[in-house]
Amino acid sequence: MSRDSWLFLFAVLSPLIGVAQIVVQILLRKPVAVTTMSAKRGKSTASTQDSSPAISRTQLGVILASLIISSALGLVGFYFSYTNQNALRAELQPGHIESTAKQWLKGFGYITDDLPATPDMDFVFKAINLPGHPVLIMRDKAHAGYLTIRGEVTIAEEHQKIIEKLQPERLRQINHDLTIELARMRTDYLQATSTPLHAVLFRRQLPVSNSLSEAVLLNTVAEVVDEENLVVEVILRDIGQ
Repeated sequence: MSRDSWLFLFAVLSPLIGVAQIVVQILLRKPVAVTTMSAKRGKSTASTQDSSPAISRTQLGVILASLIISSALGLVGFYFSYTNQNALRAELQPGHIESTAKQWLKGFGYITDDLPATPDMDFVFKAINLPGHPVLIMRDKAHAGYLTIRGEVTIAEEHQKIIEKLQPERLRQINHDLTIELARMRTDYLQATSTPLHAVLFRRQLPVSNSLSEAVLLNTVAEVVDEENLVVEVILRDIGQ
């Protein structure tokens, strides 16, 4: 919860604690024995009196009403503070997230290029920051609460010719090495697009929440570009280049 939500919650609890204290004090009021002398017979008689300060019903009602109203106002403030905290910022709403992501990337020199979206996609576009590899940024309808940052490495033709001559065991070793290296980077390794290896796909997914910012998106895109370079290094190493 935010700081304001905690303050409103405290404002709700404080009057309730005050009401509880008043009730406890009333229940624990102890009578005190008082001895008085009878004028006619000279005898003393004992009576009991309340030692606590007297509070009229009107005063008690005013105090309780004030505390209840304070609690109610604090509860209303807590509710609106909590709901506003969970509401997405305007630039992250479904109708604005694509333009927001493009604006953030363009501000740091990326070139964006729209790509045709398939029926299961809300949008997909390419982000390029030369001399780095292109990165795809998309949102699919099945996971509308996430931005997908996808990296793709296409194997050069001369390297494909080498890979096509490798034994199946060697191809499995390349795939294993890619899985291990990308797992270390905490990236989802999707798969090779075909066998023999022609391209490698992997992705990261960012939750679309109020914690998503320009810095978070840019850092994630930069990490995916680094992972594309890592994939190239692993493949070249495993094929002896």
